[in-house]
Amino acid sequence: MKYLIFAVAGYLAGSLIPERIIPREKEGRSRQLLVWALDAVLGFLPVFVGGFFLDKAHPGFILTLLAPAFGRAHPFLQRWQSGHLLALALGSLAGLLPLWQPVVLLAAAAALFFRVIRIDPYVFRVLAVFLVAAGGSFLLLGTEVVSWGCLFLTYYAAGQELEGYQGEKITVSFLPR
Repeated sequence: MKYLIFAVAGYLAGSLIPERIIPREKEGRSRQLLVWALDAVLGFLPVFVGGFFLDKAHPGFILTLLAPAFGRAHPFLQRWQSGHLLALALGSLAGLLPLWQPVVLLAAAAALFFRVIRIDPYVFRVLAVFLVAAGGSFLLLGTEVVSWGCLFLTYYAAGQELEGYQGEKITVSFLPR
């Protein structure tokens, strides 16, 4: 029952869409960074707090880990979705601290595919980020609950990002500007 309570809290946190909360008058890079930071906090809080009360090795903890992403994909009382699952997932994985490997893997994969190897369209870049992080988690941590959570985050990323895919040609470039 405790796992379900924290999953519901995570779902509600993920359902909050910072892009709808922050006024449009604040446009540009500072608004984008604020949205990303709030997305990360909304992922972080339910997982981090849940980690104090729940056993992270219990299979039920996957619900707590995935709930913010599920809330973002299917927001409560809203039909509007945000494309910032990456920031929300980084926050959720950071909530696992002191277990640091999953969030570092996701951040490193994001840096790799956004700064070194650029895959377009965006949907495939995000999928590459999540797949590399999930694969790395299985290699480093084995088949722990957290590794399965990373794999299921990849599933959510695929579902959310593929909705907007229009059949564009895939391109790969190195060290993009």
